[in-house]
Parts: sequence; structure tokens; C-alpha cells
Amino acid sequence: MDGVARTLRPLSLGELLDQTLALYRQNFVLFAGLVAVLAVPQAIVVTALNLSRPSNIVTGSGPEAVIHGDRLGTSVAISVIGLVVGEVFAALITGALAQAISARYLGRSITVVEAYSSIGWPTSLRLVAASIIRGILLLLGLLTLGIMSVVFFVRYLFISQAIVLERTGLFGAFGRSWRLTYGSFWRILGYSLVVYIIAAVFEGIVGGIPNALLALGGRPAFSGLFSAIATVLIEPFQLGALTLLYYDLRVRTEGFDLEYLAQNLTL
Repeated sequence: MDGVARTLRPLSLGELLDQTLALYRQNFVLFAGLVAVLAVPQAIVVTALNLSRPSNIVTGSGPEAVIHGDRLGTSVAISVIGLVVGEVFAALITGALAQAISARYLGRSITVVEAYSSIGWPTSLRLVAASIIRGILLLLGLLTLGIMSVVFFVRYLFISQAIVLERTGLFGAFGRSWRLTYGSFWRILGYSLVVYIIAAVFEGIVGGIPNALLALGGRPAFSGLFSAIATVLIEPFQLGALTLLYYDLRVRTEGFDLEYLAQNLTL
């Protein structure tokens, strides 16, 4: 074993952030390159779709306003295509990045090609489906004044890791994440909020400000390019922080550190 894998033990939240940043710095080229492979083409596709979107769906004003159904239909179709492209690309990036983060954290070498080739379409489709189902649950949770949304957010935080790293089935991944987070609700909530706040601040600086300037300059269609840059820089940190928390929970509840050590001693 090498790298941070030697420190497989229960970690404090501060130590988890330190390990995440160390892993990010040591593997920046690998992680950023892995995300860029798909994030950049996705941004180009989204930009092309936005440029082809009809600009005047409604003409006139008041009682004389006219809604152009053909333009509205085209705009809706473009939005749907953009959403599908985004979900598929995001699933592929999440799966490959989780593989790479896990490999490097456990001291194994991996390339961009190996990370993507290890996923496969079945796993990618499960990631897409899981993302959609989780999103629906979070929306339904709003009906309880947001209480269940918070519960679902925490208890289903590690669905992607279960699907990619343990090759769990779609619904099995929901059960796996629920069991893994049992007894650590507030710790996970606090840590994940810190991670998302840090990511949101950097995303606002890298993507939000340039996109706002583009909108003021009348070129909002190109906002996807800066969003892609933000994704390349931020996604490895965000997913890395959650993946290391996933392993920390396994160390605490399942003795993963001893299991991993035993496996390597027998090799």
C-alpha cells in the first residue's frame, strides 16, 4: 500500500477534509482530466443546443400577444435533450471519478481509460436511474416541510458509491446507503453541508460570476463553457470528500481497515 491508504482508520471531520485536499492535490491531473474528457464535450453540446433555441416564443404584448407553438415545442425539445445529455454525462463522470478516487485513496494506480472502461453501461444506467429516483424523493420530502428531504439527503448520500464500488443493484444501493448511514446522521449532515458550501463558493467564483457577466452581455448561451470549467475543478473535490466519508463509515461500522489489510497481506 502507498499514499493515504496507510491512514485507513476512523478520522475526525477535519482529518477527512485534510485527506480530501491531499488526495485532490496529489491526483489533480488525473481527476481533472477524467472529468474534462466528458465535461468539455457536454458543454459544447449544451452550448450548441442553447444557440439553436428559438429566441422569440412570444411576440406582442397584452391581449395581442401571440405564442408560437412551433417555437415553444422546439424549445421544450431542446430542454429535454439537454437534460438527458446532462444526466448521462453526469452518471459517466460520477462512476469513473468514484473509481479513480477509490483506487488512489487505497493506493492503487489507475488511468483515465481504466476508470471509464471499468464502469460499463449497466452501471451507468443504474447511476442515472438512482439519481432520478433520489431527486423525486427529495422533492416529495418537501411535502413534509422539508424534514424528509433532509432525511433522504443524508440516508441516500452514498448510493453512487454503493453502485460503483460495490456493484450493488439499483434498489439494493438505496438499502445499502440507508444501513451505512445508520447512527451517523448528524455527523454526515454536518460534514456534507460543509463540503457543499465550499463547493458552492468555488462554483460561484469560477462559474457563477462569468456566467452572470455573459448574461449581462447578452451571451447566456455560452454559460455552459464556464460551468464545465467549474465542474472540472470542483467535482473531484466534492465527490472525493463524500467517497472518503464513505470509507470512514465502513472503517467505523464494518472494520474495513482490517479487512483491507487482510486482503493485501494475502496477495
